[in-house]
Amino acid sequence: MIMPKVIAVIVNWNNFKDTKECLRFLGKINYDDFGVVIVDNGSTDNSGKDLQKEFPQYNYIFNNSNLGFAGGANLGIKYALNKKCNYVWILNNDTVSPNVNYLRELVELAEQRLDCGVIGSLVLNYENEFIQSEWFTFVPWMGRFIPLNQGMRLDEIKETTLALRPKEYLNAASMLVKSHVFSRAGFFPEDFFLYFEDNVWEDFVRKVVPNLNICYTSKVFILHKGASSSGGYKKSVTLDYYDTRNYLYFIKESYPRWIIFHIFGSIINKILPKVIRGEWMRLKYVLYGFRDFLNSKKGKLSN
Repeated sequence: MIMPKVIAVIVNWNNFKDTKECLRFLGKINYDDFGVVIVDNGSTDNSGKDLQKEFPQYNYIFNNSNLGFAGGANLGIKYALNKKCNYVWILNNDTVSPNVNYLRELVELAEQRLDCGVIGSLVLNYENEFIQSEWFTFVPWMGRFIPLNQGMRLDEIKETTLALRPKEYLNAASMLVKSHVFSRAGFFPEDFFLYFEDNVWEDFVRKVVPNLNICYTSKVFILHKGASSSGGYKKSVTLDYYDTRNYLYFIKESYPRWIIFHIFGSIINKILPKVIRGEWMRLKYVLYGFRDFLNSKKGKLSN
């Protein structure tokens, strides 16, 4: 069987260690017609050039400045499409898998389902291999993304492949996308810069390509560290800013009738906890996020 051509897109920003581990994993992938493009997003630590020296077999794009994940990924996607690939594999640079057949099995599943335009896999925590999420369900009245089966073990869930329903979103650490989806739905919204661009894009795919589904499978899994380019999930002021601002933009675009509710809800969920804990620097960046949303500002943070 001749397998479709796949190009993986990796965005690096000041993160030689994690990207190196990811590229080593890709070097072991058991797949014939497979390429890799690394987009260095204006790194200031020379990590892009160092990666190029260590992995000269891959293709590189060097940006003069940080275009955010969406901007960097879009450059890689356009490169892949120009190479006439059948699939674009969008992969976070802090992911690996012990399964050398991960990509082959993911492509085979996508090929079996003509209705599948995008497919993502099960995501496990890198540190302990407990489930990070199967997929996320957004509950508008709660203002939360609920990760399915988070914290469970791999042997505690059923093996399944299915189409996600509205309000359900992939863990975008690893997404395999049929190339023609981009020609019909466009690319990630670059004015989000970082976070929620994938959720907005998934909703847009559902609107403009209604005959294709966004699919999920638990038959393969990826290990994901999480938020490594923004300081980690727990204490990143970068995360605080973009999470606050872009969450509200996500609501405005995907659930507009809920926007007033979520503006006031975010005051309770995002501001009060920082005040109670005395996390004044993090509070400052949450307030920046509110300020820029109310001023209709998108793109990169500028104080």
